[in-house]
Amino acid sequence: MQVGALNLGRPSLLSRHGRLHCHDLDPGVGRAPSFSHELRDRQPIPAGSHVGFRFSRGSGGGVSFTIDPKDVSIAPIPLGDGVTLRYALAEPAVGSVSRDSEGLPWLRFMASITATIEGGDDPGSKTYVLEFTTRTASAKSADGTRTVQIAGMPLVEGARSVQLVGATTNTSDAFPAPGRAVTTVLSGTFDQLPRIP
Repeated sequence: MQVGALNLGRPSLLSRHGRLHCHDLDPGVGRAPSFSHELRDRQPIPAGSHVGFRFSRGSGGGVSFTIDPKDVSIAPIPLGDGVTLRYALAEPAVGSVSRDSEGLPWLRFMASITATIEGGDDPGSKTYVLEFTTRTASAKSADGTRTVQIAGMPLVEGARSVQLVGATTNTSDAFPAPGRAVTTVLSGTFDQLPRIP
């Protein structure tokens, strides 16, 4: 098994194994790591956050990975007026790396994400299921009047860069942005990857 991690912001020394350092890609190429509501109200993922990937090979030679909640640390996001938003992985996630019809490697995984509001008049937590992909993610607003799409980027093996995207719908009682479509961008560079068949 090989361990890699996605660092959201500046690299850290948490692991001696491979890591995906999440940061802005070159301007015009990708999006900065962030959460947003219908592609507005973008909340940058703070520097120092990280997501660890544990890669392994299946019996058929394919590459899969797991992400354990203890390997995920997203720094708190200040929303103003003493209110803070925290994101965490609610349960282990499992994903895979495979090649598309053009031979480009792409990643995908399902994740249960817990968003917690601390402070303010209405603290509390909500858990959402998002599918992350390097292809395209889409979601509708709760009332069905607005659909958003966000494009990922395939893994570039030489540069080890990637842009994972996810999307889901906020519940009608969620804060902030009740009922809006939520998008997430995890972009950056792995410092180590297994060979992808």
